[in-house]
Amino acid sequence: MSIWAKLFHAANHDFCPSANRWVYWMKHPAAAIVFAAVVACAAGIFINPVAFVPGGALVATLVLGYFWPRFAMLGMSARMSFGRNRADESEAVTVHLTVVNRWPFPVWGLMLEGGFQSADDAVPDVALALARVGAWSTSEFSWEFVADCRGEYPLRTPSLVTGFPFGLKKAGREVEVASKLLVRPRTFEIEELFDAAETRPNDDHWSDHRVGECGDMLGTRPFRPGDSLRRVHWAQTARYDRLVVCERQASTSSSLEVDLDSDPAAHCGFGRDSSWEWSIRIAASLCRAYHRQNARVVCHVGREEIVVTQGAAGFERFLDYLARLPKHGVAAAAERARVRTPRRHSEGLRIAVTTDLGLVRHESAWVSRLERRAVVLRAAAFGEHVVSEKQIAAREDGTLGCECPPERAQSSAGHIFIDDFRNLSNQFGARWRRVCRAA
Repeated sequence: MSIWAKLFHAANHDFCPSANRWVYWMKHPAAAIVFAAVVACAAGIFINPVAFVPGGALVATLVLGYFWPRFAMLGMSARMSFGRNRADESEAVTVHLTVVNRWPFPVWGLMLEGGFQSADDAVPDVALALARVGAWSTSEFSWEFVADCRGEYPLRTPSLVTGFPFGLKKAGREVEVASKLLVRPRTFEIEELFDAAETRPNDDHWSDHRVGECGDMLGTRPFRPGDSLRRVHWAQTARYDRLVVCERQASTSSSLEVDLDSDPAAHCGFGRDSSWEWSIRIAASLCRAYHRQNARVVCHVGREEIVVTQGAAGFERFLDYLARLPKHGVAAAAERARVRTPRRHSEGLRIAVTTDLGLVRHESAWVSRLERRAVVLRAAAFGEHVVSEKQIAAREDGTLGCECPPERAQSSAGHIFIDDFRNLSNQFGARWRRVCRAA
């Protein structure tokens, strides 16, 4: 670190944070105006009465800055609606705002605040800024809103506020929300799935019209990337001097159960890049991939069991459920308050989506080999938003380094470990394919 960087760091270091509550009020512009007004009035009393002129101007500025915004908002009202009811994360949606001004003079400096941002409460949540609304008018405004995280928007009732003319004090009125927007979790494509033999179909019925990896052999075909080596027909491979694999019948019914770890104690981070939000996206992607294969898909969230019914409408309802999950998971106390319905343990594939903090709890509950599969997110990586220099060592699959122990860093024992939220879909895809091919 250079000497200038050290000086800059020292000049911006808070040496006495306990005194902040006594001095932070001095940052407000009103503090400087009050101080200047007191000095001007004192000068008018003891030096020259002419000093009362700037003192009076400063007092008038304070009065106007504090009371004019409240007076202006008495004649304002607003109504807001979304162009549609549902959308996915990072998808643009049109928002319509109607502002009514009942005053005979225009109102300047209006802003729409609150309910549109979920990442950081310290950042001003301003969705729209309006320079001017005309007198005795009804104005309509539209803009594109892109939700950064799942949920029901607006997250809270927004307000139409103004700080005109000096920004000393803001005043506002709540906006009437005519319709809400349900933002569903984003999913990504999973190209390869575990063999149907691994899913252990719950019915001994095979289809001659569907190609799979179980039942009677239907024929052979050339090897394609992603095929398991155990399906290679070695006699035909030796005969044609290239890899040839067997094609078998597909089952008419297979099953997948996803255990989504909803315990807040197992997750780190806040907002769209937290381990909880990425766990929801991974679980939704897994359910979507197997749902497309007409499998019976069940998702366990805490003590609640959600059966994804067949058809596009069934999966849409499942995404709506995930979109309405609490922002910080389901607390253990809330889980105990639910009615405990017995889980239907099928003979299909079970995958847990959890973090390294919650993996021990899942491992203690597994009773069979087929249940010992999990997508494990390294919680500490999702709780940090700055990557250290030690983590920038690139791997062969293009992901960032992991500080986990070596035995935990690789996709061993059927587990897939994830430690990079910036490149999660690629990292998950590479390690998922590795486990599928080893199955």
